[in-house]
Amino acid sequence: MKFSDTEHRDERWVKNWIMRSLTSFEENGYGYFAVVELATGNVMGYCGLHDEIIAGRHEVSLGYRLFGEHWHRGYATEASKALLDWAQGHRKISRVVATIDPLNLASLSVAKKLGMVYELDVMHPDYTHPDWLYVLVGNED
Repeated sequence: MKFSDTEHRDERWVKNWIMRSLTSFEENGYGYFAVVELATGNVMGYCGLHDEIIAGRHEVSLGYRLFGEHWHRGYATEASKALLDWAQGHRKISRVVATIDPLNLASLSVAKKLGMVYELDVMHPDYTHPDWLYVLVGNED
């Protein structure tokens, strides 16, 4: 969560976020999934897809967050890879993007491991510096 704006995320924000994700599942067939540790059944964070307008274009964006104790163990890559395989195979989503803070070296590493490549800088509202847009383009059948 180091690179997330958590200052304004109270219980109301979380409930709204969950409702938006459930609505996304209903409307698009995708949203956020809990990432669960198999051995314990404990939630480690989330990984999922959401619709977003980036640089004036509708995009399907990959997002994930894990609790700190689960960082640097390959879980983000494993969850994201499974999700992207599902998105491309079952949902026929051929282009997925991720916006990443250029200082977030761990997320940049995950994107590169997934085969994503840098496309352009994007400036989100209320940000002080641009994120980097990484893209994965799959096979279009």
